[in-house]
Amino acid sequence: MGYLPVGLCVFSLFGLFLLGKSLDQFRENWSGLFKLVGEKRVRLILLGLSSVPVLILVSLGFLFVFFYREDRPVRWAHGIFILGLWFVLTFSFILLVSITRLGNRPAFSTLAAPVLVVPLVAYLTPLWRFKETFTEGTFPWAGVTGIILVVVCYVYLSAVWREWIGRRPQKISRESNRVHMP
Repeated sequence: MGYLPVGLCVFSLFGLFLLGKSLDQFRENWSGLFKLVGEKRVRLILLGLSSVPVLILVSLGFLFVFFYREDRPVRWAHGIFILGLWFVLTFSFILLVSITRLGNRPAFSTLAAPVLVVPLVAYLTPLWRFKETFTEGTFPWAGVTGIILVVVCYVYLSAVWREWIGRRPQKISRESNRVHMP
């Protein structure tokens, strides 16, 4: 077993760690995001980040059941690993763009997460290169790493959802504003 597959898995997990660190800077600028983008767009972005990976997993499952007959374990590992990398990349780019659009200077972790993950995505997206890199004994490492990437990204995303729900302006009903006279 070579060091390249293990190193690629470690780099992808380090990119995930940097994404988690960049969430701290995002929390500091949360109220400015509502003013800049609006509550409706924030909700649409969060819905897109939540639902698109699930749709991709369903479509990958459909492809594996009905079309791809050979190399199923390698294709599953490739699909999950690339999905996890794309999820980290998309999430980190959204955080980076949000922070820079607010006029703030991005922290090192906010800048480093996409810079670290972009070469991994570009290098490993073609299946033939994935097969070259992750040989017969090492492709399960990529599958496990991909599962970790997807699960932890959903944990981070649920933290952002909770933060959004907690920071939403509460609507007061008209009934509670009325003065009741006996």
